[in-house]
Amino acid sequence: MSRLAAEVPEAGIHFQKSFIYRRQEDAKNGVTSFDSMFIHNPWYSRLFPDFRELSEHELPKGVSSGCQFTGICINTAIYLPWLVGQCRRLGVVFRRGNVSDINHLKGMHHTGGKVDVIVNASGLGSRTLGGVEDEDMIPIRGQIVLVENESPSMYNISGTDDGAGEVSYVMTRAAGGGTVLGGTYEKGNWDPNPDPRTSERIIKRLFAQVLVGGRTGNQVSDWRQTLRPVVTGHLSFTTMDMLGGVIKALMAVQNMLSRL
Repeated sequence: MSRLAAEVPEAGIHFQKSFIYRRQEDAKNGVTSFDSMFIHNPWYSRLFPDFRELSEHELPKGVSSGCQFTGICINTAIYLPWLVGQCRRLGVVFRRGNVSDINHLKGMHHTGGKVDVIVNASGLGSRTLGGVEDEDMIPIRGQIVLVENESPSMYNISGTDDGAGEVSYVMTRAAGGGTVLGGTYEKGNWDPNPDPRTSERIIKRLFAQVLVGGRTGNQVSDWRQTLRPVVTGHLSFTTMDMLGGVIKALMAVQNMLSRL
């Protein structure tokens, strides 16, 4: 990803200075939905050469500790079409269709031959997809606000004063894609409609905390929500007599990524 950000601007990825802020009350109450992101000496500290903990005088009001590093932000509206193009260049064949049972995919290889591996990426569809029907798959409802203002940095804040189901983060998308303000993390909420009151809370707390672009006013261009899939209680790995195929698939993916 670092190479793409540095050398392939058409991929829609760019570097951004990133700040992680930890609030004392969140550490005491355990209210954050992304605990591993906010621990001291986090796993990702070894991934970024310029990772460092912030000094006390660098912390904004209400924040007890934090860190910074140069991360990346992906504009998925640009990156995903670019990725499709790269896959096609490398010989990947795309097919579109509807299936009611995962086993039907075994006979859908474009060559007419045997399917070695089936990767189920149907998200919440796994609840009703035949051959899977995973009732432990539930949604996490996430609502964001997209604003025209551009923030010079990315921010993640360990919690909010608006309840455990709400989180605070800021991401500026590459190539003029605007800034994403988040958000919510509502387990088990199936509501597909954006809530204007939630958007108002997101805007209020993030303009107050990190002042995106230093401006307020009617800079909102859109607000959206999505239902993210999550499995409760277990992770599902079904080999279906395909262990050798899985290994071949992993090697193929590794080989393809090395050629992007």
